[in-house]
Amino acid sequence: MRALNALLPAGIVVTRAACAEDSFDPRRDARSRSYEYCVLNQQIRSAFEFRYSWLVRDPLDLRAMNEAAAVFLGEHDFASVRSLGSAEKTTVRRVLASEWHCEGKFLTYRVEATAFLRHMVRTMVAAMVDAGRGATTREQIAELLASRNRALAPAPAPACGLYLVEVRY
Repeated sequence: MRALNALLPAGIVVTRAACAEDSFDPRRDARSRSYEYCVLNQQIRSAFEFRYSWLVRDPLDLRAMNEAAAVFLGEHDFASVRSLGSAEKTTVRRVLASEWHCEGKFLTYRVEATAFLRHMVRTMVAAMVDAGRGATTREQIAELLASRNRALAPAPAPACGLYLVEVRY
């Protein structure tokens, strides 16, 4: 693995490898994927963390964000939180885990699903941060999800805080 990691960009690290069948398709054979999104919740940006998290200066209510995160659990049509112009055959996805954790000034969102749509996680994060700011409610997020209307959703959160952390096969 050291040789493989030496060939990869610094932002990608292989931690484990195994033999697979020739028919193995890493995208279609995955049972679930997990992403984390990091929010730095403080007034002043960090010279060290600005590339790795979204700076949100407003105070955030973690409880409200977790209530909003619960809306996404289960099987739903996520058309309202995807990128427009996506070519997916279906926008129905099953979210297995959706929860925020706080450690100091960092709020980390962890989401696991059977599959994701383009910009789905970042748009969900933006909606939940709005809930944490008190600008929207859990009920409004549920209405957004049910509407299947992308125009009603907030702009996606910045890409800098999003990380693929696990793929399960």
